[in-house]
Amino acid sequence: MYTDLKRYIFYFWFAFPSFSGPKYCLNDTPTLLKNTFSPTQFDLLTVGFKNLKIHQRGFFGIVPTKEGYLTVMTLKEYIDFLKNNTENDSVGYLVFADPSDLLNNPGWPLRNLLYLILFHCPSIRTSVLKVIALRGSPTTKFSASMLFNIKLSSEMVLNQDAIKFVGWEKNSKGMFCPKYVDLSKTMDSTKQAKTSVDLNLKLMKWRIAPDLNLDIVAQSKCLIIGAGTLGCCVARNLMAWGVHNITFIDNGKVSYSNPVRQSLYRHSHCINSNTYKAIAAADVLREIHPEINSTGVVMSIPMPGHAANIDDHKNVDLLSKLIEDNDVIFLLTDSRESRWLPTMLSTLHNKLAITAALGFESYLVLRHGVEVQDVSSGEKKLGCYFCNDVTAPGNSLVDKTLDQQCTVTRPGVSNIAGALAVELFVSYIQLKYNVLANAKCCLGIVPHSIRGFISDFQQIIPFTPSFFQCIACSPTVINDFLNKKEEFLSNVFTNPNYLEDLTGLTSLKNEFENIQIFEMNDSDVEDSGTYSERV
Repeated sequence: MYTDLKRYIFYFWFAFPSFSGPKYCLNDTPTLLKNTFSPTQFDLLTVGFKNLKIHQRGFFGIVPTKEGYLTVMTLKEYIDFLKNNTENDSVGYLVFADPSDLLNNPGWPLRNLLYLILFHCPSIRTSVLKVIALRGSPTTKFSASMLFNIKLSSEMVLNQDAIKFVGWEKNSKGMFCPKYVDLSKTMDSTKQAKTSVDLNLKLMKWRIAPDLNLDIVAQSKCLIIGAGTLGCCVARNLMAWGVHNITFIDNGKVSYSNPVRQSLYRHSHCINSNTYKAIAAADVLREIHPEINSTGVVMSIPMPGHAANIDDHKNVDLLSKLIEDNDVIFLLTDSRESRWLPTMLSTLHNKLAITAALGFESYLVLRHGVEVQDVSSGEKKLGCYFCNDVTAPGNSLVDKTLDQQCTVTRPGVSNIAGALAVELFVSYIQLKYNVLANAKCCLGIVPHSIRGFISDFQQIIPFTPSFFQCIACSPTVINDFLNKKEEFLSNVFTNPNYLEDLTGLTSLKNEFENIQIFEMNDSDVEDSGTYSERV
């Protein structure tokens, strides 16, 4: 036996070592001992057995007396008796504790005993040995014991080099090698956690949603951009769904105001203001569940209208690589302009992006970035976060006070939006890809967007097609990025109006401003039979 205590694995190999010889045969049919011994003799056997020392009870001898009684003696005494006894019909009984319960075959320990007897008493090979296979216990007076009459072979090898042994146990595959028992699931806390955290998911699949694909959820690689209140909430819910691979992107540090709202941070992270959120969040996830593969990337997201990002092409390439390497992108930053580049790159790489945005008492959860082919309408893509806007994102932090820079929202809104973002992802991934708005999966519908209002506790699920002049996901923007990347990014970072000019939004707004507006009064409506409208 070998014990690997670091991994809680126990290796063992059972062996019942036995000489391969001497060869013997049964001289006649085995019989139950109770058919040969009288009750008195059974009583003498039981008493004699109890008088032996424990180590002597495995092998011993019995010699009958002239009066018909029995004398129980140790193995050494029995061998000495055989040496001094020349009468072949008075060799008594050789007794061994038999682990076998077969009626016609004694157990393997008999092989070793016969070898010992022949070694010390070679003359016995010409005799028929009466062997008692002692079975049962003294309380039952060994009533299950068998009597074998054994004829030994005349051949016996005493040369130690030629002696062979048998008795090694085979494993379940019939091979001669050790078995092992893996107790890590019951003794290793990490394995215990892995088994326990999946219990709710397994019960959910077993009792409620048998078609639920938990493997595709667990194998998904999730990129969380923004490790704030929303990012922490999304990460915790992803873990609860069994996701194993989570990467955070953030360039902020944990402050004293964060721990009460952002569930992955502690007061100790705030001391000296020197702990990056992305690193701390990844570390805490591994503390919560050691099986999680979590990584923190400290980087800032290059943003339109921020001239300081003009030479930040390295972060653009890094962000593009991270989005390409992950399956789902959660856009959870706290400004509109910081969502632009991840939205554009998610569309470029055809990756599922889920945006969650907060108001004081409202929230928006939206999926976008993946092409969807609707045969009936010909629509190829659902709208992204910027498709309903007609202005490009600019620097929203310029000349803003601290209270204006922070997202001011009711505390529960972020938890609701973060949870919905994860539930939307899990529902979407059940259908894999090419998911139309409000398609149905085993968990229910898969909406395009979810808009909620806490003030009156209402929620709606509208969907919109992509806007062909969108400043983030339109083909014009994607192609300009691919064809003249450096020039395109420089223009975006320095010129707040560049994206509007590129996509034609500027011309569209100018045309709208030049449209004449007609109003009809009530009398005009009555006379014409039409309805009041504004063009």
